[in-house]
Amino acid sequence: MSPIQVKQYLQARGSAPMSDLVNRFDCDAGAILGILDFWIRKGKVRTVAGQAGCATVCSGCSGGSCGTPELSSVYIWVEQNHRGESQ
Repeated sequence: MSPIQVKQYLQARGSAPMSDLVNRFDCDAGAILGILDFWIRKGKVRTVAGQAGCATVCSGCSGGSCGTPELSSVYIWVEQNHRGESQ
């Protein structure tokens, strides 16, 4: 898994909970968090704390993973226009 792969996945989906990223890339949350922190520092990703069973930002939970705080955070790819402003 590379930063580019995570970028492409988030761009295609718009957002994804950590539980989805862990399953998609078949690795632990710590490894993905390192890559997400890279994109967060660049202003390309923002995070939203998830709530158990909320299903409001993502498309739902599987296996009850949203009950685990570190897996329920949702990461959103932030597109910017040519002036660097969020759209």
